[in-house]
Amino acid sequence: LTKIKLHLLVHIPDDVRRFGPLIRFATEIYESYNGVFRLNSILSNRLAPSRDIAVKFASMDRVKHFLSGGYW
Repeated sequence: LTKIKLHLLVHIPDDVRRFGPLIRFATEIYESYNGVFRLNSILSNRLAPSRDIAVKFASMDRVKHFLSGGYW
């Protein structure tokens, strides 16, 4: 179940006129990825959160690379 964002409804007629039908138009897909960043920043020292998150993502990619047999 997804919530419709009411502030976006005002802009839909203009968007349809400018860009055509709203096929595959969703913001929730990308907003849900914020949770991944939030989880990876829990152990951050708060001095360099971007660096801490990047290090965690690099570590996860390294594990994924190893487990896939060296394929990206």
